[in-house]
Amino acid sequence: MPRAARWLAVLSLALTGCAHAALQYGRDGLAPVDHAVRAGLVTGRYGTAYEAALGSAGRDRDRLLRALSVGALGLYASRTDSSVWALDRAWTLTEDRWSKRISTGAAAVVVNDYVMPYVPGKTERLFIPYYGALSWLARDDRDDAAVEARRLTQLLGEAPADGAAGADGELRGVLHYVAGAVFEAAGERTSAEVAYRNAARLVQVPVVRDSAVADSLVGDVVVVVEQGFVGHPVPRDETVWVSRHEYSGLRRDDRALRDPVVRGVVVRESMRGVGPWYGRGVAMGVGLTLNWAEFRDGRAAVRALAVGTPGAAQDVSNGGNVSRAVRADFEQGQPARFARALTRAATRATLYDAAGDQLAKVGTDFKDDDRGRDAGRRRGAKAVSDGRAANAPASNGSEATEKSLGALAAVGRVLAGLSLFALAAASDVNDVPDLRSWNVLPHDVRVVRLQLAAGEHDVHAMVDGVPVTVRRVQVRPGTVTVINYRAFGADRR
Repeated sequence: MPRAARWLAVLSLALTGCAHAALQYGRDGLAPVDHAVRAGLVTGRYGTAYEAALGSAGRDRDRLLRALSVGALGLYASRTDSSVWALDRAWTLTEDRWSKRISTGAAAVVVNDYVMPYVPGKTERLFIPYYGALSWLARDDRDDAAVEARRLTQLLGEAPADGAAGADGELRGVLHYVAGAVFEAAGERTSAEVAYRNAARLVQVPVVRDSAVADSLVGDVVVVVEQGFVGHPVPRDETVWVSRHEYSGLRRDDRALRDPVVRGVVVRESMRGVGPWYGRGVAMGVGLTLNWAEFRDGRAAVRALAVGTPGAAQDVSNGGNVSRAVRADFEQGQPARFARALTRAATRATLYDAAGDQLAKVGTDFKDDDRGRDAGRRRGAKAVSDGRAANAPASNGSEATEKSLGALAAVGRVLAGLSLFALAAASDVNDVPDLRSWNVLPHDVRVVRLQLAAGEHDVHAMVDGVPVTVRRVQVRPGTVTVINYRAFGADRR
C-alpha cells in the first residue's frame, strides 16, 4: 500500500518534530510558558516573565516566535541589549519566511499546520520595528531608533491606501504617530512631519507642536500607552457533513480533482447558520471531525486610564485596537486552514475505512481455502470413479500448502489492518490546530503628548483611580522624549 507507507513515513518524522510543540497548548490557546509570562507581567515581575521566555519551555518553541517574545519582554524587563538583538533577528527571520510562505502549505495537509514554520501576520510584523524603536530609545540611541522607525513606515506603506477604512486603520494611524515621534526625537523633522500627516488621516491624534524652537524653555514627552493582551487563536472541534460524492472527491490523490471539492465545501461552510436547511440532510451522509482554530478577542485591561504629571493628567483615548487588526489577519487565513483540516480529516477517514476493510476480510481467506479444498476433493472422487485414480495428483501436500497460504494471508490482513488503524489513530492525535501567535502584544496602543518645562519630571498614570509612577524623564528644551507604559491589568483568562 504505497499511499499508507507514505503516510507512515511522514507521520513518523512529524511525531519527533512537531508533536510536542503542538500538544503543549491548552484549551485556552495558551502554553504553560505563556501562562508563566503573563503571570509575571500582570504582577509586575517583568524579569521573571523575561526569564520564563528564555527558559527550557521557551526554547522548545519556534525560534522566530521565541525571538519575538524575548524582544518585547526585554523592553519591559529593561534588558534592552537582548531586546534589540532578538528583534533584529526576528526581523531577518520574518523577511525570509514571508518570501517563502507560499510554498510551505503542502506538507501541512499531511500532518498538521505545525510542520510549517511560524510566520507573523501583517499586523504582528508591524510590532517588530515598533518594539525595536522603543528599545533603542530606551538605550538612548536615537539614530538606530530612527532606522526602526523607517522600517515601520515602510511596512505601513505596504498596506492599502491610508485613507481607506479597515480593521487596522486606527492602529496604523497610531503607529504612524509613534514613528513620527521617534523621527522627531532623532532630529529628523521632515520624516516626522510626513508620519504625523499620515497619522492624522487615520485617527485622531495629539496635537503636534513645533518642538524645535530656538531658546525654548519646554520640551515634549510622548507617552506610548499600551494595555492588556492581544487576542489569540483557541482550538475548535467541528463536525462537517459532506455528501458521498464529496467524500469520494476528498479521498482522491489528484489535487486537480480534489481541490474543487474542497473549495465547494469551504464555501458552503462559510454560510453556516445562514439558512435553516444547513446540517445533516438526505444528501449529506458522511461526518468528518475537523480540528482547527478560531480567534478569541482580547479585552481592555482597565476601565479608566490617564497619563501626565501629578495634578495634570490627560485621559488616554482614540487608540488603535491591536486585537481587532490581528483578528482580521487571522480571518483571512481561515479558508486555507479549513481546507487543510478538511483534507486531513477525509484522508484519516479513508485510513480508518481501509483498516476496517482489511480486518473484515480476514475470515474470507479461510472460506476461500475451504471452498478450494472441497472442489479438489470432488475432482479427486470423480477421477477415482472414472478409473483415473492412478493419474490423479496427491492432495495431502497441496491441502497443507493451501492451508498455510490462507493462514499467511489472514495474518497479512490483520497486520495491514492494525497498521492502517495505528496510522489513522496517530493522524488523529497529531491533527491539532496551529495556535502559535505573538500573544505578548497589547490589546490596544494609544499615545499621549505632554508639554513640560525643561528638567526632570515624574510621569504618572492613573489606572482605574490608582496612581502609578511610569518613569522619571529628563525633558530637554526644544526636543521630544518618547517613553512607553503598559497597563497589564488582571489576567482574567
